[in-house]
Amino acid sequence: MELIGKGVLNFRIKHRFGELTHEASQLFGLDQANCGLLLIMVLQKNISIGFGRSTLNKELDAFVKYKPAW
Repeated sequence: MELIGKGVLNFRIKHRFGELTHEASQLFGLDQANCGLLLIMVLQKNISIGFGRSTLNKELDAFVKYKPAW
């Protein structure tokens, strides 16, 4: 697992195309696209938190990442 640097605020945009079976009439999957936004904040060197939202089913999610020191 990799964490970004301490004190860094990371904003990500994710995009997944739909099925390509409809070809040009659906802009090759663009019309059924699923998009999402994710905001990640690193609190300490080994702990980060994140919040996100996806257009698919209007889902909200959150997470905490912890990397134990070995």
